[in-house]
Amino acid sequence: ERYPDPNYSGPNWRQKALAWMKLKDIKEGIIEFVGDDREPEFYAYYADYDWVVFCRLFGRMIDLPGHFPMWCRDLKQMMWERGLTGEWKEKTVPQNKNEHDALADAKWNWELYIKIMLAEREKLSNKD
Repeated sequence: ERYPDPNYSGPNWRQKALAWMKLKDIKEGIIEFVGDDREPEFYAYYADYDWVVFCRLFGRMIDLPGHFPMWCRDLKQMMWERGLTGEWKEKTVPQNKNEHDALADAKWNWELYIKIMLAEREKLSNKD
């Protein structure tokens, strides 16, 4: 039996979630998604733990495909480096309602990245 509802949080939800997609399939999906990109970049918000879990899909970090970086760019750190606050984030890119849904999180991270880059560009253009 599979549990395709991503919001399922009943007893043994971790075991039931594994029935949704096998780790081997997730790993293969990532490799397929990256495709021929020889210098992929990975981003996450508060990336540390997510990156550890990501690397575990491949075994150890040194088992990542050779062209994958051994690090992830952290959007929270990028915000901090540019003086962007949590209030700025909530106003500019409110947290999505489907938190912990991988696709929704990826789209939210992409939007946050774009807004960070636009804020930096605006800050630099105002220095002139």
